[in-house]
Amino acid sequence: DWPFIINTDFFFKFSTGLDIHESDKFQFEIFPNPLTEKGTFLIQLEEKQKVKIVVQNINGQIIQYLDKGNLLPGKHEIRWDIYNERLPPGIYFCSLISQIGKKTIKILIQ
Repeated sequence: DWPFIINTDFFFKFSTGLDIHESDKFQFEIFPNPLTEKGTFLIQLEEKQKVKIVVQNINGQIIQYLDKGNLLPGKHEIRWDIYNERLPPGIYFCSLISQIGKKTIKILIQ
């Protein structure tokens, strides 16, 4: 694991009391990647789960926290408008966190 993931793990464990680990029980992607103004998170769940998306910069700082609540099994698309967030160009890490685990992806904002 990368050092900056510790922040996400701590944040999640502190807020829920649960330990989390990388999981292959769901799919998590974003397109396009690299991003310029808007992106779409693609999530595929096998079962109903409470879902949060945490975005961190390269230094591990949490810059955005999206609580998506309970999502039903199946495919979900979540739009993300980075233009309104005024994020500087660079590398970011997005973690999808649920009760059964997490999945982290790297994104590039141009």
